[in-house]
Amino acid sequence: MPNMMDYLEWRGDLTFTADPFNDVDNLALSELVYVDLDGIVPGSGQESITLEEASRLFFEKHTREELLAKENFTRMAPFFMERMAASPRFKGTKLFGYTNYINEKTEAQMAVMSCLLDDGTVYVAFRGTDDTVVGWKEDFNLSFMSETEGQKKAVQYLNRMYGGGRGKIRVGGHSKGGNFAVYASAFALKSVRKKIIAVYTNDGPGFRPEVTGRDSYREMLPKIVSIVPESTIVSVLLENDVRHCVVKSSAGGIMQHDALTWQVLGKEFVRAEKRDESSRFFDTTMRNWLSGLPDGEREGFVDSLFAILRSTGAGTLEEIGSDPIRSGTEIIRYIREMPKAEQEEFRGVVGRLLRSGQSTLTEAVKKRLGWGENTKRLPEIPKKEESESPEEHPDENAEQNKE
Repeated sequence: MPNMMDYLEWRGDLTFTADPFNDVDNLALSELVYVDLDGIVPGSGQESITLEEASRLFFEKHTREELLAKENFTRMAPFFMERMAASPRFKGTKLFGYTNYINEKTEAQMAVMSCLLDDGTVYVAFRGTDDTVVGWKEDFNLSFMSETEGQKKAVQYLNRMYGGGRGKIRVGGHSKGGNFAVYASAFALKSVRKKIIAVYTNDGPGFRPEVTGRDSYREMLPKIVSIVPESTIVSVLLENDVRHCVVKSSAGGIMQHDALTWQVLGKEFVRAEKRDESSRFFDTTMRNWLSGLPDGEREGFVDSLFAILRSTGAGTLEEIGSDPIRSGTEIIRYIREMPKAEQEEFRGVVGRLLRSGQSTLTEAVKKRLGWGENTKRLPEIPKKEESESPEEHPDENAEQNKE
């Protein structure tokens, strides 16, 4: 199945002046910012470095064995960068304005890089959730906070880098990077917003209603492009009011979140008709669950969950997974030592989530079998002696197609 790597072979020999920017290019640059380019790409200022040179310096610092040993889903990003750097389309891209901000105290993680293409346009790429516990904590904070520290930093970056001068810019990112791209674009200075020609959110989560209802967000909607895989569970978190472009992936389930598995043909993604059943199931379950939780309970649950993860002493999810027995022991010990009231609250919220999932599944089964809302019991099955011929079963495939 052709993917992003194949795209570099098919279109990598064409510059942006020869073949204009497309949606797949957006995803390539969103993947590029996952590479740890600290000390390689210059920060804010006028200096820049070509992608070709940045890739060379990166692989001087890191061995392939070291990179392949990592367990996170972005471990292939450096190798994708290497292929990009070898292609005429991307190798001359000038990288600048690299920022990697992490603050455990304010629970913020925001990384971003600007990419000047050979057609004179700039793509501002926000990194998605990295492997740090604090990075994932900020993702969960989105459920009860109208604005996170990372989102504020994203807005400040656009204002600082593009508040003056002229030029056309695109803004994008994958996962939480897509959320930051939309938020920063919507709430940047008016002078910056005028320069933005497109905003890309690649399987990025949405926002709370008080965000999507603001005028500047509504004004940015026509420029927002949302691309998601069939089994997405990230983009359906919270609200965004955008129409999704659903694409096929060579992976299954949650692994479809890995952008390098998205299928490409020529210079376009391979489209799917709609999100699959697992994605819609998760969407309904999470909406029902969150709607029943006041902000205070959401915050308490998130704080407890990440306090449990921090009890392992690990700073990244990879560290937690590298020694599951020790991590599991520490987690169990921490839960047992939690105050009784806190334990009950945490378990209560988890219980509601499980009940929400059970309710969603029940409704899905009823819909599949064609039972009405007022159905009180199963239809009676006639006895053999009363039936002259076997009862026909409903066409489940037909019912599924109606969905």
